[in-house]
Amino acid sequence: MSKELYTYSMIRTLYDEGEDYIDSFWPFVLAVMPTNRSRVDLETIQRSVTSQYGLNIPRHSLTVIINRAKRKGYLSQSNKTYVLSDAGRSYISRFETQRETDRRLNHLFRNAQEFLNKRFKREYTVDEVERIIDIFIRENLSLFEQFLDFEKAPAPLTSAERATLKDYEGALFDYFLEIEQSNPIIYQTMYDIVCGSIISSIIYGERIEEVTKRFAATTVFLDSNFLFNVLGLHFDEVNRPAQELFTLMKAEGSFNFRVFDVTIQEMVRVLRNYPKHSDIYVPDIKVRSIYSSLKMKGWTKSTVDEFIASIDKTLINHGISIEKTGVIITKHNDIPDQQRVLIERHKPFQYLYGQIHDLFVIDYIKRFRGRDFRRIEEANVIFLTSDLRLARYNFHECGHKDNATVSEVISDRLLTNLLWLKNPQVLNKISLRSIVSLHSHHLFIERKIWDKFIKMVKKLRNDGTISEQDVANLLYNQRIQDLLMHFEREEIDSINESWVIGNIKQVKEEIDQQKETEQANQKAALDEELEKTKREKEQELQQILEAFQQKHNEERDRDLQTVRTEEYQGRAEAIKLIKERLRTKAQRKARIWYFTYVALIITIIFIIMLYSFPLITGNWNKIEPAAWVLGAVVSVIFGLLGIKLDIRQSCEKKLCDRFYEQALQRSSVIDLESTLLQNK
Repeated sequence: MSKELYTYSMIRTLYDEGEDYIDSFWPFVLAVMPTNRSRVDLETIQRSVTSQYGLNIPRHSLTVIINRAKRKGYLSQSNKTYVLSDAGRSYISRFETQRETDRRLNHLFRNAQEFLNKRFKREYTVDEVERIIDIFIRENLSLFEQFLDFEKAPAPLTSAERATLKDYEGALFDYFLEIEQSNPIIYQTMYDIVCGSIISSIIYGERIEEVTKRFAATTVFLDSNFLFNVLGLHFDEVNRPAQELFTLMKAEGSFNFRVFDVTIQEMVRVLRNYPKHSDIYVPDIKVRSIYSSLKMKGWTKSTVDEFIASIDKTLINHGISIEKTGVIITKHNDIPDQQRVLIERHKPFQYLYGQIHDLFVIDYIKRFRGRDFRRIEEANVIFLTSDLRLARYNFHECGHKDNATVSEVISDRLLTNLLWLKNPQVLNKISLRSIVSLHSHHLFIERKIWDKFIKMVKKLRNDGTISEQDVANLLYNQRIQDLLMHFEREEIDSINESWVIGNIKQVKEEIDQQKETEQANQKAALDEELEKTKREKEQELQQILEAFQQKHNEERDRDLQTVRTEEYQGRAEAIKLIKERLRTKAQRKARIWYFTYVALIITIIFIIMLYSFPLITGNWNKIEPAAWVLGAVVSVIFGLLGIKLDIRQSCEKKLCDRFYEQALQRSSVIDLESTLLQNK
């Protein structure tokens, strides 16, 4: 893992726990001190901190840091050597472990890795992601070059590293937006790294202990580009940081805002040219030009005229007073040729009037100051711009780098970082995008690059070399936008007719390939849809067949039940008829047998009476009383019991039942009836 990124994260954590910025650094000194009470000198401490934490602290800053640790009782000094005290060893034992910091950083790197993998459709290693973030952090520190000790400050980016930054800066900007909205923990880790890196820059200055010194009353002249951003005329990615800085400066209370009348002339000149140039800009393609943003905002000539008519009032309403110089840029030509040559090294494609404006305001502010300053807090006037090229020209070519003096031109990104360093309480009011220089590089196509590209396209179209369809394909192809976005102004000669024709050919091939892919995808999708429909229809048919079969089975079961019911009822009816016939026969037979028995009994009684009549008649006098008594007793008994006997009916029924049971047994009707009940 990068020592620097780890250190930057720790610096921010230590600052939150300490009283001032110096408290962000002495723990690193304690961490490299021997714990066996051995003494070490200043140079050894310096080398150890550089080796372990990547902080190449200048000697004067390291002395201030060590003195703070001594006052806190963590170090003791003797004969220019230092030893860790018991309190110092106790503090180190409570120092945030590298494991916890590594965990937070690895979480950030893995999350950024997933984002880049998805964005660029390739697999990045964690080390690659870490390197990209490290390059970005180092580039942001370059803003402080005029305040750093060049022998100790981090080395500038190599050409290869700048190429890497060019490829990934826009993606990092989008990544910051994403984590700011969706992952506050990772966003805070990234924020800590950026803030820690900026805090680390103070150790490379001459007076680390005075970093929080507030600005004295300062007049700030605002450049046209910064004003366009503050007034919201540019893209939001550019407007928001400028607006946040403007609000921050107002809250600071030390700044008096002014604008040169020549700067207003420059703003008016730029805006009046918009109708003439607006037709070369295309919606949804962002070019580093206010014309591109105005085109996207839907501005027309009347919109421009209305804005120009009230521009003075608008500026005054924003608390910006107008500095009258009496100079008219279009008529001012009192600029030494040597200055024009020098500024062209940094801004080779600048218009003449823009060049005159910039050189005039630098000279005006130099005369306004009256002398050189070596502390920006004491400079009574500055020119605030969003143009990094102008700021670097002023620093490198106007003697400030050689003489260690404060430039007349200060970039808005630099001032944003300086203000929060001096007043950390406002840090939460500033977005990460405002304290980094991302948006000033490769988020847009350079205006000159776009102008050259459009010029070539128009020429080829007028010559009949390419068609309107070719132009449309080229302008709305994301690949061309990405290529143009990565062109530097110095590479403008690479954009020629052959380059345009070659890219049109590649775009055609890509479109054809895309069409083939889309057709293949459509065919695959159609085949899949047909297969899906086929499966659905088969499922529907299967469901219909199953429903039909179920209905058929239900109907069959009902029919079988009906048949069985009818069969049962038929058989039951047949058995009933048989039983009725058998009972009828049994009744006839019982009647016959009854009369036969009665006749037989009467015959027997008649015979008995016939033979016993003489005996009865001969002894009647003796028998008569007994006969009457017996008859009376029988009558009384049957009368008291209320029994009324139907001898014939009773006898016939018993005989009928007997004959009927016998008939049933002989006919097997009982077995048939039992089987029928079982099958019911």
